[in-house]
Amino acid sequence: MSKLIPIPNEDIQALIVNDYMSGLTIKELKEKYYQHVSWGTLKKVLNLNNVVLKRSKPIFNRNFFTELTPVSAYWAGFMYADGSVTIRGTGATLKLSCSGKDTEHIKKFVSDINLNREVKTTTKDVIDGKVAGMPCKAKVLTVCRIGSLHCKEFIYDLPKYGIIPRKTYNFKEPEIPDLMLPHFIRGVIDGDGCITIAKHNSRIIINGHKEFILWLESKLSKIGYSGKYLIYHKLTKNGYELSEIVFASIKSVLELAEKLLYQSYPNLERKWSKIDLLKSHVEERNSKPRKTDDPHYARNLRRANPEHYRAKERERSKHRSEKYKQKHRELGKKYDQKLKELGTSRHKRAMTTRTPEQVEKYKADNRARSNKYHQKLKELGIKRMSDLDKNKNS
Repeated sequence: MSKLIPIPNEDIQALIVNDYMSGLTIKELKEKYYQHVSWGTLKKVLNLNNVVLKRSKPIFNRNFFTELTPVSAYWAGFMYADGSVTIRGTGATLKLSCSGKDTEHIKKFVSDINLNREVKTTTKDVIDGKVAGMPCKAKVLTVCRIGSLHCKEFIYDLPKYGIIPRKTYNFKEPEIPDLMLPHFIRGVIDGDGCITIAKHNSRIIINGHKEFILWLESKLSKIGYSGKYLIYHKLTKNGYELSEIVFASIKSVLELAEKLLYQSYPNLERKWSKIDLLKSHVEERNSKPRKTDDPHYARNLRRANPEHYRAKERERSKHRSEKYKQKHRELGKKYDQKLKELGTSRHKRAMTTRTPEQVEKYKADNRARSNKYHQKLKELGIKRMSDLDKNKNS
């Protein structure tokens, strides 16, 4: 039997209706009359008084993705990586959720499309290292989202850029003009990429569908990139074919960042600020005084005086050899000490390693192998050296 919802008296009902008609929302009414009514009771009171409930629809620039600009191309790439789209009726619904540390970045998107919503931040508990079936290293995952944006323009605009339902498993080639490729790829890196910076090991990694990574490879020449890169393909536990393209050197990382116009708006500052840090490391390294500007100075010096460098190499080799021998002497002493504690020695241990049964078995196996080998030689008509020697002596 369903529980009856208590209805407040007529005076409180009149106050609720007047406040709602004056512009207060259901949420604000709930906070004001929390002692008298519940959420469901508020709606019931308004229905009893023939008040039509107002539904707040999001207001935003619905033609934002119709024509690509540097800003819309970037967000198209970001949506390709982190957004999701569903087709409903004559329109499409776009959803966007990211890590809580990128809340300020999502606010840029809200501002660019003139959306009348606030970015909502929620937390999700991590159970057994997973959230919604996906692996997660954090104990509590913070997520920011803007909810669903539905409009009929999206159903025509978004598929042009490869943003389709279940795009993780289905690939549609993005139709991006060459001038907008740097902004689109920069958005993909901010959504599904990783930038790691170190003095001797810097890299940019982009993950995605195998066909997308191959498409991305074909577009590198369009943006003017001529450096090196590596592509890896692997199969996940679910049978999904995942690929990644890796730019794994300081020179490659800096060249790609320059070609992608990494300082342009918008960009994810926590990622691209690492490029400025890497540049400062390179400048610091290059500013250190050198013996000469000749890049082949050391090689030419070795060629000019080879005997000197050979003697130095022999000395280094001798030092390494002595160091190796000393290490093994110390290990031998420790081993002998251990055997002494056990009441034995290396010679005794070697003699007692095999049992008499094992020795007899070893000898029998050797005899069997030898007889088999001699029988084979006899079948082939090949004489053994021992037989030849016997014939000579006789």
